[in-house]
Formats: sequence, C-alpha cells, structure tokens
Amino acid sequence: MDDIQIQLDELSKALTAEFEKGRILDDSGQRLFIEKAFKMGRYRVHFYPDEGKHRGRPHCVIELPNNKVAKVDIVTGVVIEGDTGGWDRSIRKFASEYSAELKQAWAATRPDTQKLPKRPST
Repeated sequence: MDDIQIQLDELSKALTAEFEKGRILDDSGQRLFIEKAFKMGRYRVHFYPDEGKHRGRPHCVIELPNNKVAKVDIVTGVVIEGDTGGWDRSIRKFASEYSAELKQAWAATRPDTQKLPKRPST
C-alpha cells in the first residue's frame, strides 16, 4: 500500500468518525450544538450536544445534591438514565416547575429540526 492510499484511509476513518457524531455546523459554518449549563432552582442543569443515545427525546442532565447525575426527559420529568438515589419525586417536581425554562434552554441548543413543536394558541 502506498503513502497516498494510507493517507486516504486515515482521512476516510476520521471523516466517518466525525459524520457519526452528527452534523455540528450549519450552512454558515456556525456550530449547531452548543453545550449549555444553567443553575435552576437548587440544581445545576446541563444540555449536551450528543443526541445519539436519546435522539428525539428532549432531555437534560441534572446534578443532584447527592453527587449523582440523572438524565431527565424535560417534557415528562421522567428519569431516563442515572441513579437518583431517591430524588425521583423531587426531579419530577423540578421538571414541572421549570418546564418553560427547560424547554427554552433545549430550544436554544438545537437546530430547527430538533426544536420542540409549538402548541397552537387557543
């Protein structure tokens, strides 16, 4: 195998790895996904750009007072992943109380194709 073929193989592997991460730039070259962290109430809440695991399910990561973290569905307040150490009820209450803020933060970190649908006004 010659040097050019080796370089092409390495480039192909690198491009494939980037492609599998998802599209990170919009048409103007701006990053689509920007990690955000907020202090909301008693919790620190993180929105991460990696959508591979819970694709299509708006969620965040909440840091709990017991030094644990939980991935939480921001629409339902259900814990998707993580050991809450008994904080499930508090998390659901938090998600309900901060629903608008969580949805706004989600929308701020998503491209148009991943924003939550707007409810029709009545």
